[in-house]
Amino acid sequence: MSNQALWRDTTHLCPKPLDLAFYQALVANQEHWQPRSTTVLTGFDGLAVELAAGELLSLQLRDGAQIVHCYPLNPADPDERYWAQHTVTTEGLFLTRYGRLWGSMARHRPMLTFLEDTVTPPRRDGAVAGRHHPCFSGSSTPAFWRAAGGASDIPSGWHQMAALVEQRGWDPLSVLDKEDACLFQKGRIDEYTQHLHLLPSDALAGDRVTLFAEFDLVVLLALSPFLDGSAPVATPRPRPVDVTVCERVAEPPGWPYLNMGYPDLDLYLDEKGVRSDEPVPTAGRES
Repeated sequence: MSNQALWRDTTHLCPKPLDLAFYQALVANQEHWQPRSTTVLTGFDGLAVELAAGELLSLQLRDGAQIVHCYPLNPADPDERYWAQHTVTTEGLFLTRYGRLWGSMARHRPMLTFLEDTVTPPRRDGAVAGRHHPCFSGSSTPAFWRAAGGASDIPSGWHQMAALVEQRGWDPLSVLDKEDACLFQKGRIDEYTQHLHLLPSDALAGDRVTLFAEFDLVVLLALSPFLDGSAPVATPRPRPVDVTVCERVAEPPGWPYLNMGYPDLDLYLDEKGVRSDEPVPTAGRES
């Protein structure tokens, strides 16, 4: 396949290669997806899901709309983590089928690819038009939760993921950003001001999204105390979400950039081959 055929939209400000036929074939073979584990996420404790390259992660709502914060990292190098800022310039603000969550520099490659999305708004009389699954919104941060009137004893999405990160011996301030993908969250963009307005989700019980792992990942998941995106309540009761991992469905496409070599990461590694978050000079650039 030619380079040109792989580029999703060459008129885009930040076009990225996408072998669309590969992912369409995975969806066409959906009846052969084989679950290997299912966990029911019920509280504000979060969940860290281990995914091998080529496996699927499916999230299905049990009792109605529930925002799920999603943040993938590379377990072998957690400095390679979800990069919301560039995902939004590449994919647009809202994710849907064949949209991808992109990782940080220096590799800057896709981490997860949407294969399935059953949320189709609007579904309620009088519902405001909008889209779901913003890849950049910040509603998981402690400041956002408290500013909206949320109780201090209810952990925000960021706090839940920070606890999961600490359990692995990582520093949350080093590997967690303020932004994550907000699955099942609804929003709309004001045509004049371009402000993002968060709205109650149109998702229903049984709705699901399914994502394809592009390489080995740990995916942090957290139920939002905003529940479906409505105003905070004093004692929010999260709605359960089935988290299913399916067996490997295909060998991922691999390094996405044709005629562009894999980056030399030696400049970022210490003598043990591990990245450091300590500020040190870059070798060869002392001047």
